[in-house]
Amino acid sequence: IHIICMLFGWLFFFPIGIIIASCFKNYFNADGQWFKYHKICNSIGIFCIFVGVSTSIASVGEEDHFNTPHKILGMIVFIFTLCQPINAYIRPSHEKKSKGRWIWEFVHKSIGRSTFLLAIINCILGVIVVRSNYFSNPLIIIIIIILFIISMVILFIYYKMYGPSNGKNNTSKSSSVAIVVEMQTAIPVQE
Repeated sequence: IHIICMLFGWLFFFPIGIIIASCFKNYFNADGQWFKYHKICNSIGIFCIFVGVSTSIASVGEEDHFNTPHKILGMIVFIFTLCQPINAYIRPSHEKKSKGRWIWEFVHKSIGRSTFLLAIINCILGVIVVRSNYFSNPLIIIIIIILFIISMVILFIYYKMYGPSNGKNNTSKSSSVAIVVEMQTAIPVQE
């Protein structure tokens, strides 16, 4: 359960939440929709991480807690992960661009990105633990994590260069995202 929860949290829900906040503000700007999707994805991610950490702690004896780099870094990442919703709760109003809001955004983004990077490193450490304890060759897991990291970097670079915000506040659309948005508006909603 630990591995499945961590993979879903760190390799699915959190990346989607981060990408929505980083790249799709212009597409979900009506009534703060991007923020709602960001919050939903990250809330599900936090739930997955909480379940994953809880099952991990419950499954080992007391003397085996926090005795490996994977477990120690995992607890650090878990604490930083829990800090983000607390940080979000105390955020200053976005209506006025104050120095406090700028500092809050810097701290929130820095902690979030650092936590995500540390979590990916810890996933790699987890693969080493799985390999040493359960499998002789978890090459497929290592390949999946490397491909995920590469795809996230490429996606991030693409959207920073060509995506909705293009590093600025313009509303140009990339073709793939524009197609999805157009499909959403073309599908009639039955009430």
